[in-house]
Amino acid sequence: MKKFYLFTDCSKDCEAGVLSQEDGEFGNTLRPYIFYSKRLHYSSYTSSVLLELRALCHASLARFLPIVLLRYNWIGIKRDLANYINQCSTCKVAVARYIKKNKSKCYCTF
Repeated sequence: MKKFYLFTDCSKDCEAGVLSQEDGEFGNTLRPYIFYSKRLHYSSYTSSVLLELRALCHASLARFLPIVLLRYNWIGIKRDLANYINQCSTCKVAVARYIKKNKSKCYCTF
């Protein structure tokens, strides 16, 4: 079983994430599996920690979580990300929709 690596980055006007996986054919280099990018539609000041958490949350939940959950058991996530998910309505909807759709396969706890 090869590991997944999630890289995220954000700035004041956009966020992005890349889900990569080790590729044995080319000396265990990381190959991009899926890419996510979104332009933000607000200009108010937001702390950089919150922006990074939002990029991580949206990249992992909106695009990558279904792929990882279908292949592996997702046991839990970090406390800060769980707290952010509870505050973010977009994340709550995405998680609730996925759990409802895949109740028998989902091992998420939020």
